Amino acid sequence: MALANLPTGVTATPASQPYSVPANGTTTVEFTVTAAATVATSTEVQFDIQTTSSTGPSSEQPRPALFLVPTTTIPQAATAPVVDGVASPGEYDAATPIDIGKLWEGDPSTWSGAADWSGSARVVWSGDALYLLIQVTDDVLGTKVAQADCKRHWRSDSIEIALDPRGISDNTSTVFKTGIFPACRWRRRSAIRTRATCSR
Repeated sequence: MALANLPTGVTATPASQPYSVPANGTTTVEFTVTAAATVATSTEVQFDIQTTSSTGPSSEQPRPALFLVPTTTIPQAATAPVVDGVASPGEYDAATPIDIGKLWEGDPSTWSGAADWSGSARVVWSGDALYLLIQVTDDVLGTKVAQADCKRHWRSDSIEIALDPRGISDNTSTVFKTGIFPACRWRRRSAIRTRATCSR
């Protein structure tokens, strides 16, 4: 088995893998896919899965795809951040900004540029806590959700943060997740938790 026709700058290791499937059974074949720093992240990459069996070679249809996402190493903060929405000296200096201003779904023709919508995030740790500083530019504030209705945050402008402690989740049903509205009808800022298994 091999992953073929990956775009320039994207490689699969190893180049190919032998495999065997028992009668009426299944098997798993693992590859590590790496993208060079020059490859744009937050994009969909199509490729081919090529297999060879006793009946000859074949390719999976329809073509599968990967989503290339940005990665980072979370540094320790020189100074434990104060949760006040301000990056004070020593708090986030060591963190590399992560571009979160990418369109994952929806009509790209509705986005006119960074002034329309863009954002960045920085993450550090101190003690037993993770700290995130998220800065967003948006020219239009979405509908303000009533404070008593602070759920399903994807209905309006919001930031979603998901933590996957095991690193194996296929979706958000098995992660710690929070959604944060920039404003609601009665309070300037509101946070919610959805599909989370954590407790306070």
